[in-house]
Amino acid sequence: MQANEQELFLGVFDIQDAKRIQAILKEREVPIRLQHNGETCGTGSCSVRVEVWGQEENKAEIITFFQNEQAKNLEGLNFDPELMNSVYDPNAKEVTCQACGFKFSPDKNECPDCGLFYG
Repeated sequence: MQANEQELFLGVFDIQDAKRIQAILKEREVPIRLQHNGETCGTGSCSVRVEVWGQEENKAEIITFFQNEQAKNLEGLNFDPELMNSVYDPNAKEVTCQACGFKFSPDKNECPDCGLFYG
């Protein structure tokens, strides 16, 4: 089945996770379509992966769902998701570690605080 222009590609997920997402969003009356695509989905490993598609008209609800999922996954961690937006520039005078926020000189390929490797 081909995607239509009102559909949004949400990503490729393990079948169990895709079905979990589908069930939660179905309770909110947001239909999600699962599709096998031989180019993006695998069956030769330990898990089956499928494409997940939603409707453009449900975009706001889908975004809220995934934002809440991300918040749950980060809950209890000492992590600032805004740090992921920082860019490691080896030509900069100072860089900010994406993992811990430590500022250091980019002449090192590793954060001196947490050990994240930039290489």
